[in-house]
Amino acid sequence: MGVIEHALLEVLSKEPRRFDWNTFEIEEILESICKEKKIQFFDRNVWLSLRQKYRNRAKRFLEFEKNWKTQFPASEIFAREQEVIFSINPETGDISEFGGVPFRGKIDSIESDG
Repeated sequence: MGVIEHALLEVLSKEPRRFDWNTFEIEEILESICKEKKIQFFDRNVWLSLRQKYRNRAKRFLEFEKNWKTQFPASEIFAREQEVIFSINPETGDISEFGGVPFRGKIDSIESDG
């Protein structure tokens, strides 16, 4: 369920940044995401287990982000959900716009310190 984790981290990284989200707040966000995206679990125990996993990952993410901001205080997010499209040559590993195995994805956030 990458959709849930991706949405959670997007909420946790919105400006103004906070690194002190508590367990209850994170669980509320998770419940809200499931409701918004119409994700249902037929076994409540499965959801409770997954929710704990997402909550723990969120706390690790927040700790990492807090440490990053301490080390690099001038860094700011300047792009979110940046789409990337390129090709990889399977023989050489070279990256180009065309002519190889296509790769498409999104970068959650890109930061710069100017």
